Amino acid sequence: KLSGWKDMEPTSRSRAVVESVFLCKVISRSPSWFGLKSITDEHKKMAQSSGLLLRRVIDEGFCATEEDTTTFWTETMPFVLDRATQCAEDMDAIMAVRLTKIDGGGAKVVTKSRLQCAEIVAGGFFCVFPENKSRDSTSFDFLEVHARHPTACSFFLCYFSQVSKEPLQDLKSEVVTFTRKAVGAEAIKDLASDDTQLCDVEHDATGSIEKHPCLQADFANMYIGGGVLIGGNVQEEIRFMICPELCVSMPLSDVMLPHEAIEIVGALQYSKYAGYGGSLKCAGPTDLAEEKAKAPLDALKRHKIRIVAFDALPMPDRTVQYGAEGVMREL
Repeated sequence: KLSGWKDMEPTSRSRAVVESVFLCKVISRSPSWFGLKSITDEHKKMAQSSGLLLRRVIDEGFCATEEDTTTFWTETMPFVLDRATQCAEDMDAIMAVRLTKIDGGGAKVVTKSRLQCAEIVAGGFFCVFPENKSRDSTSFDFLEVHARHPTACSFFLCYFSQVSKEPLQDLKSEVVTFTRKAVGAEAIKDLASDDTQLCDVEHDATGSIEKHPCLQADFANMYIGGGVLIGGNVQEEIRFMICPELCVSMPLSDVMLPHEAIEIVGALQYSKYAGYGGSLKCAGPTDLAEEKAKAPLDALKRHKIRIVAFDALPMPDRTVQYGAEGVMREL
C-alpha cells in the first residue's frame, strides 16, 4: 500500500516512495515471480536499482532545470501517487469489466474517463496490478521499464507531467472508449462472394500515422501494446508511449483472435518523438492545447482520434501475404 507517504516532506516522500515501492513489489512477488525459494539480497538490489534508475532518469535526464526537478517531485509525483493509490483501491471494479474474447460476431465496449485512464497508467507504473498468470492476457507491470528502459520511462514521465497539469474537471468529464469488435463467420463467408468494387485508395508517403485525421492503424501484437513495457520500440510501442491512455487497453483486453480488432477513441498524444527502433528518443511534450484543438470532442466527450488495433502478422513471404487466405484474413 502507498499509505503514509503524505506525512513526509514533499520532495523526500516522493523520492522515498519510488525506491520503497519497487522493493516491496519484489518481496511480495518472491518466490513465485523468480521461481526461487526465498528472498535474497540480489532481489532487494534489483528493486532498489529500479527505484534509483527512475530517480536518475527524472533528476538527470527528464528534468532540464532545478526548477523542473522541484516541480516534478512536489507536484507531478504526488499526483501520480494519488492516482496509483486510487487504482489500487478500485482494482476489483477495474478488472470486473474487461474486453474478453468474442468467439462469434459482435462488440464489447469499456468506457473510462481520462482521470480513470491516468489512475490505471499510474497503477501500472507503480506495479499495483496483481501478477497475471493467464495466457489470455498480458501483465501490466512497469518494473522492467524502470529497471532497464529509461527511454520508455521518459515517455511515461512526460505523460504524467502533462496530465497532472490538466483541469481536474476536464479529466473527469472527457472519456476514452475501448471497443472490441469481431466479424462472425457468416460475414466472412459473405465477403468472399461479394463482387462490389472496392473504393479508390490514396497513398501519401509523407508524415506519420498519428498526424493524419483518418482512421489510424495500430499494426498490433496479438497482445495489444506489444512490447511497450519490455523494451519494444517500433510502430505499436511508439504509439503507446506517446499516447499512454492507449495502455489502458492492456490490462482490460484478452489476446486478440484472428477475426477481432480493438478500436480506441479519444486517446491524446502527450509526447513528441525522434528516431525509430534503437534510435528512439522522447523529444519532449506536445502542445496539449493544440492537440485538443486538432481533435475536438464528439457527442460522447471523446477527442476525435480513432485508432484501430489488429493482430498484424509478419509476412516475409509475399506469396502468402497476397494469397487468398492471407488477403481474407486481413480483410
